[in-house]
Amino acid sequence: AHPPSYFFTIDLDPCYQFAGTGALTEEDAAGANCYRFAYDSTGRVRQIEYRRAGVPMRDPLLGVARIDFEYQPGIERRWFRDAQGQPVRDVDGIQGEELTLNAAGYPTDATNLDDSGGRARDSSGVIHYVRTLDDHNRLVMGRRIGLFGAAITDDNGFFETRTVYDAQGRPMERGNYDVSGNLLNNNDGVALVRTTYTIYPDSTQTIESYYDASGLAAEEKSSGVHQRQRTLDQRGFLTYESY
Repeated sequence: AHPPSYFFTIDLDPCYQFAGTGALTEEDAAGANCYRFAYDSTGRVRQIEYRRAGVPMRDPLLGVARIDFEYQPGIERRWFRDAQGQPVRDVDGIQGEELTLNAAGYPTDATNLDDSGGRARDSSGVIHYVRTLDDHNRLVMGRRIGLFGAAITDDNGFFETRTVYDAQGRPMERGNYDVSGNLLNNNDGVALVRTTYTIYPDSTQTIESYYDASGLAAEEKSSGVHQRQRTLDQRGFLTYESY
């Protein structure tokens, strides 16, 4: 049997797996705001639940209380639930997703689902995402597929996104490209995001800078921000943010 594990924060890593930061003991988790990972007999994640002092609550990342996982050969399904276990929409407006897995078990595409398992559009107008992976099974290119099975520019202005990683495997450049492979501004006027990381003993500092399709420094239209500086502690919590 695989005992559950507990983390202060979670995020989706470049391989589209939920990764926890700031591990807790079961005893400490009982009084904390944290995620509980439960596993099946083979060690795969069966359920992730967000709890505040033991009570299931909507989480800060996806806006759901629980994610249930189902596996079949070559397929993984993730279902979003509220604290009562009822279907609920996540921050992207979907109730679940079906992942097609490669031989190593990592998703090469993700289809958005409604609670009955039918295909659904998310809040960006996308039905499914095609994921091109590198030799480490990380996402290096993503395309969005609409209602009629063709690649689309989504409602936020993204067509094809490409990610470049640093030597430590962290995303250092994310770009948005058009069908011809040229940089494309999204609706916020940004085509490229560059990220640098500085690691301290007790925290990580990231600096995110925005550029337009011509390669010039750009400000997000929605916020007027060109650069964001953030500091995360060892639990994954944001302790400092400046623009």
